[in-house]
Amino acid sequence: MSSLQNFPFKNQLDEPLLDGIPNINALENCFPTSLAAGMHYLLQKEYTGEEIEHAVYGRDYRGGTAAISYVPWASDQGVKLHAISSADTRYLVQQCHVHLALGHPVICTISSSYAPPADPGAPGKAHCVVFYEDTAGILVAMNPWRAVVQANADAWWASRMCYGQVWILERGHMSGIPQGWSDAEGTLTAPNGIGLQHSFRNWVMAHDWRSDDVPLGSEYRFNGGTRVDFLYEALTLNNTAGLQVRPYGQDYQQTMKKVLVLRNQVRMLQRIRHSEQEICG
Repeated sequence: MSSLQNFPFKNQLDEPLLDGIPNINALENCFPTSLAAGMHYLLQKEYTGEEIEHAVYGRDYRGGTAAISYVPWASDQGVKLHAISSADTRYLVQQCHVHLALGHPVICTISSSYAPPADPGAPGKAHCVVFYEDTAGILVAMNPWRAVVQANADAWWASRMCYGQVWILERGHMSGIPQGWSDAEGTLTAPNGIGLQHSFRNWVMAHDWRSDDVPLGSEYRFNGGTRVDFLYEALTLNNTAGLQVRPYGQDYQQTMKKVLVLRNQVRMLQRIRHSEQEICG
C-alpha cells in the first residue's frame, strides 16, 4: 500500500490565475492540471494547469494538449516527466503500483465516457487523471474534473486506459539524449547518422530510449501519417491516433524488402508473359 501524503487536489474548471491570464481552455486542461498536482506534490510549490498550459502552448491556445509537449518545460522546473508504453494495459497498471511505491505520481489517460473504449489507440474524447494512492488491487486517482477522488479496481483501469502509456513524474531532469547520440538545431542524430525531428525526436528524448535502438531509416509516409522504423520497434504518427509504438523494427523492414523483391519478380513475369503473348499473336 502506498500513499502520497497531502497530495494536492486541483480543479481544472476552477483554478486561481497565477499568471493573470484568463483560463479559456479549462475544459481541455486535464493533463496540465494533473501535471500541476504532481509537480506541486514533488516540489512543494504551487502550480496550476492553466499556468502550465499557457507556458507550453501560449495564452490564446484552445484544444487538447499532448503529454510529450510538456517534457522540456517540466524538466526545466526540476521534474522528470517520462512515459511507460505497452499494449498490455495490465502491465501498465502494475507499473503504476511500482511507481507509487517509489513516491512517483502517475498520470493516466482514460476514455471520457469512463467506459472501455472500442479502440484504446483512438478512443475519441479522452481524459487524464493522476494516481496518488493504492492498495492491493486498487488504484486511487485525483480526477481534475472538479477535483474528486476516483478509486477503482486494477481491472477497471486496465480496461479503460488509452494510447498504451502512462506518464511518470519524479524529481530530476530529462537528459533527453541517449548515450552516443547528439542533438543540434532540432535534430536528434543516432550513432549511425540518421536523424529524427519534431514529434519523433521529442518522443525518443522523453522515453529513456535505449542507446542501441537506432533508426533504420528516415521518416516516411505510412497509413495516412508518418513512420520511423527502429532496431527494436517502430514509431507511427497520424492525426487520429497520435504517436504510437509498434512492436516491429528490423524484422518489419526485412519483411518489406522481401515483399518488394517478390513484387518486382511478379512484375517481371507479367512483362515476360505479355511479351510472349505479343509474339504468339
